[in-house]
Amino acid sequence: MEALDKLKAANKKATFFVNGDNFSKISERAPEVKRMLAEGHQLGSHTFRHPDLANITEDEIRTEMTLNDIEIKKIIGKTPTYMRPPFFSTNDLAIKVLTDMQYKIINADIDTKDFEKNTPETNDEAFANYQEAFNKRGSISLMHDVQNTTVNQLLPNVINFLSKTQRQSLTVGECLGDPPENWYRDDTVNGKVVEGPKRRSLEPCSCGGLENIA
Repeated sequence: MEALDKLKAANKKATFFVNGDNFSKISERAPEVKRMLAEGHQLGSHTFRHPDLANITEDEIRTEMTLNDIEIKKIIGKTPTYMRPPFFSTNDLAIKVLTDMQYKIINADIDTKDFEKNTPETNDEAFANYQEAFNKRGSISLMHDVQNTTVNQLLPNVINFLSKTQRQSLTVGECLGDPPENWYRDDTVNGKVVEGPKRRSLEPCSCGGLENIA
C-alpha cells in the first residue's frame, strides 16, 4: 500500500489496472483494492492472468475478462469498463471481442519501461523516459506498482516533477473527460458477466494527443 500512501500524501490520483491472478491473487489484496476506490482512484481490468491477447482465442479472451470482472466485483461490488491489454498487445480479433464486451481499451503514450529499469541504479532511466515522453505531450503513463523501485524511487520523482511543473495527476477517465458513472457497471448474473444490452455504449474519446482504441 506504499504507492497509495505516497499518492494520498501528494493528493494525486491514478488508475490501477489490476489482474486477478498474476503476481498475487487479487482476493489477497482486497483491502488495498477497496482503498484504491475509497481514495478516489480508478480501477480498470488488466485481464485475469496477464496473457498476450493477440496470441489467444476469442473464447480465451472472453474468459480472461470475465474471470477478472467476477473477482473485482467480489471486492468492490461492480466491474470496470476500462481495460489495458497486457504488453499493449492486441490484434483485430482481440479488439473486436473487447469492443463487443463493451470495454474501453486504453493505451499509454508515456512508457517508463520501469519493468526493465527496476534496480536502484537503472530506475533513473525510467524517470528520464517519463520526462522525455511527457515533454512530447504524453498524457497517459505506464508504471507498475509491483516493482519496489517504481514505488520508492520512480513514483516520488514523478510526483515531484508534476508538482514543480504545476501539472495535475488525473485518473484515465478524468483525462478522457468521461464521467465517473461510466467507469464501472453492475451486470453480473449468478457469477457470470452479462454481455448484452445492459452494457452501456462508450464513445471514442481522447486525452491529450492519445485516443482510446475502442
